[in-house]
Amino acid sequence: MIETIVIGGGIATTAAVVLGVIGYKRLSGVMPFLYANARINARSKYSISKAQGEMLAEKKSLGDLASFLGETDYADCAENALNVREFHSALEKSLVRKAVELREMSPKNFQRVLDAYLKFYEGKVLKTFYRSRFFQGHFSEVDEKLLFTVGEISEGMLQRLEETKTIADINTVMASTRYAKVFARDYDSLEEFEIAFDEFVFSDFTALLGKLKMHDKKNILELLNTKFDITNILVLIKCIVRGIEPEKRKALLVNNQGFLQGRIDSLVEAENFKALVETCEGLPYSKALDKALEEFKKDELLSHFEVELYRLFKKILLGAELYHVQGPYPLFSYILKKELEVKNLMIASKGIESSFSREEIQELLI
Repeated sequence: MIETIVIGGGIATTAAVVLGVIGYKRLSGVMPFLYANARINARSKYSISKAQGEMLAEKKSLGDLASFLGETDYADCAENALNVREFHSALEKSLVRKAVELREMSPKNFQRVLDAYLKFYEGKVLKTFYRSRFFQGHFSEVDEKLLFTVGEISEGMLQRLEETKTIADINTVMASTRYAKVFARDYDSLEEFEIAFDEFVFSDFTALLGKLKMHDKKNILELLNTKFDITNILVLIKCIVRGIEPEKRKALLVNNQGFLQGRIDSLVEAENFKALVETCEGLPYSKALDKALEEFKKDELLSHFEVELYRLFKKILLGAELYHVQGPYPLFSYILKKELEVKNLMIASKGIESSFSREEIQELLI
């Protein structure tokens, strides 16, 4: 009897120790992030709630929208904008500010992750210049209101880029930067350059995550892969519309490690939307694409595909937060949620400018 009790007690003690070790490992992975998590939770009251998001379509003018956003993160963006173009530019800059603010309050390991992700924002500026210089004989000035400093894009670099006249000039400016290899290549189209840039940044991001010992890094990478899967699907839809040959389509896709991996060769061969949707059967995107295709058959609006896919992405993003309430994941998802908020504000304001009805705007919101 005594022997049984001793043995039983030993098992209980061992179990307690094992559980304690597991608990410590989990807690130690999120402890450095507790301060940043608390700050982000506190700022959530300035985000656009689900109820507010549904009300965006009801606004009749940019002024109405500005009043509506008065208690949110985007109050200044709307108040100081004279038109929709300026509003969109202000929204882009607000995203950069939010990412930089988040970086400053984050642990050092995660600062490196944000630095890597901010390269996508650097890309927005660099792509703006590249587009304006791409076509020979059609040089165009870049609107300064579309530009912002971020990461390696300093005031000095912006000034040097503004002085360029050709793609060769831009390549010279970028020769001493981390992007030298991207700009050293020749591209037949703007799409090829933009994909090459995104793929370069994505590769750097995934390589960094692979080296870091960080809680939730697998989930963060899966989230970003899903985002680029959606981008690739939308690119393939455009390829079908434009009649781009299958052999050229693959070069326009970001080479990521998402759910589409293993089906890319079949996807690029899709002759129409139905074939594309059928090739995605069984993937997380299947139901969203089925719904988009049915809606497309009614009015032939391609926007259904983008809306349904991004609504799915939002659902995945918010759903995963239920299982990752602390640590790096909520910080990374915070930035992606801000991107979706900005996307909705751009949709609503553009709809207002184009005199869309409430129903038309509502259908486009994510």
